[in-house]
Amino acid sequence: MSEVDKDFKGYVEFTHTNWRGSKLYRKVIPHKVFYGEYPITCKLEWVLQGFCLDKKAIRSFLLDGVEDINKLLLDLEGKVVQTQLSTYLEELK
Repeated sequence: MSEVDKDFKGYVEFTHTNWRGSKLYRKVIPHKVFYGEYPITCKLEWVLQGFCLDKKAIRSFLLDGVEDINKLLLDLEGKVVQTQLSTYLEELK
């Protein structure tokens, strides 16, 4: 399992198509990303698990259904600094 950076102060936001085909917009504080059996589909899948700020609960999201993801960081004053996740991942290399 891949644990999310413990120093991350923010959340990710994305459009997600769930297993029913419904498209939803979500804001999530990520906890972990893992490859394992997804209970609803009973298949091995890549899953993002975290606290959903919209539902106020821990939720799991199939990564295959995630679109338009942005990482939102909070600066030292608590203001949101938005970064395209693809740009952020490039900066990590």
